[in-house]
Amino acid sequence: MFVSLNEMPANSKVWLFPCSRDLTQEELSEIENTVKGFVEGWLSHGQKVTGSVTICENRIICLVADDISVGIGGCSLDSSTRIIKAIEEKYNISCFERSLLLVKVQDGVLATDFKKIANLVEKGTIDENSEIFNLQMDSLSELSNPWVKIKDSAYARFLPKTEIL
Repeated sequence: MFVSLNEMPANSKVWLFPCSRDLTQEELSEIENTVKGFVEGWLSHGQKVTGSVTICENRIICLVADDISVGIGGCSLDSSTRIIKAIEEKYNISCFERSLLLVKVQDGVLATDFKKIANLVEKGTIDENSEIFNLQMDSLSELSNPWVKIKDSAYARFLPKTEIL
């Protein structure tokens, strides 16, 4: 059963699917409607799943479910994966690139491979205080403040090492 995002409990489970490129306004609308339709009929163990969807930064599909009221089982997770894979195919995008990192930069958001962090710091494009979208969040409450500094994230280990004199 689809409900608006603000009707979802704060501890609802969030799955994030970062798209390999920015989506157009038309694509955003179509994808959101596709996922809404999926959520409307989403079942887990024969029970309706209460869920919602939002798209952040014009490229991150955020699927939300109240997994406390109805446990989300393997088959229902598989069905959510299938709808995202169908979206990938229709819009010629990738939504399962686990190396994708979104970094705030002066003129917007830069999508990059997290292994390139050190190179981007050395070029002066970003620094340890640059903010990244937390693609590792679990709950809806975290979505209200999704940006974290690289130095405070799991990606800090990819920052260039500085020598102490």
